[in-house]
Amino acid sequence: MPTDTLTRRLGRIEFFATIPAGLLIFYFLYTAIYMLSWFRYGPGDTVTLDLLIPVGEESSHLALVIANQVLLDYLTQNPAAIVLLLFIAYIIGSIVRSLPVSKVDEAIPNITGKENKGNFPYPLIIRETVENISNNAQLLGLPHDIQLPNVEDIDDKALMDIFSFWKDDLRVNAPDVYTHYEAFEARSRFFAGMIIAGFVGCGAFGGALGGAMFLAFYKGADIAFSPFIITMFLPILISLTYSLQIRRIRKQEVKELLMLYILQQKNRVDAASQPTHP
Repeated sequence: MPTDTLTRRLGRIEFFATIPAGLLIFYFLYTAIYMLSWFRYGPGDTVTLDLLIPVGEESSHLALVIANQVLLDYLTQNPAAIVLLLFIAYIIGSIVRSLPVSKVDEAIPNITGKENKGNFPYPLIIRETVENISNNAQLLGLPHDIQLPNVEDIDDKALMDIFSFWKDDLRVNAPDVYTHYEAFEARSRFFAGMIIAGFVGCGAFGGALGGAMFLAFYKGADIAFSPFIITMFLPILISLTYSLQIRRIRKQEVKELLMLYILQQKNRVDAASQPTHP
């Protein structure tokens, strides 16, 4: 199947909302499980269980290196497995995709220190933008009879339905314009997917560390903590980086959709004002 056909069928939003997050989650889970499966301990140097504890620092670091090398070698020797890997990533990513981005947004605390504009679709931003456009309508070249969205007296919860209506209006009446907006929506879903993938990675490696600590206590063995700390650094970094930016990205998405909808209204007014020829 040609790449362009695949892209059209999968869709820009679906691709960025599923594949990257799915690949990361698969990698985090695979690495955590593989590291645990390498951790063996037994009395008298006898291996009694597969899912136990690293005997020493060297063996646990080696498990982390081998986990990556085994996956790379397998994909290199079996190119068809790449298709299977992408399919698995798509399945995992589809589960992530089913979670509303607004829920991820709301779950992220406002740690940037900036003024809180509420939750998606950020009613305060919508009202401020409409007011600014209305006050500068002549400068912007808007027709005097254009009907700007009247959102002053709209309930905040109702704005979510109005936001969805704007999207559907563009999708039906201006598909080319809606394609432009999709780039902003795809970016929001990509950020949300990466945040979820980071959380899953932290949970996977944290669970592996907790299991290893329990077994170390149970067996009275020593455990090397550094491999777990190293592996947890990546998901923590991913979660923190994208969490700091998710609200900024979503606010840009809201403003862009509002602007496009108003421009579409302008085009309708301009088209209606054109003289008709018999």
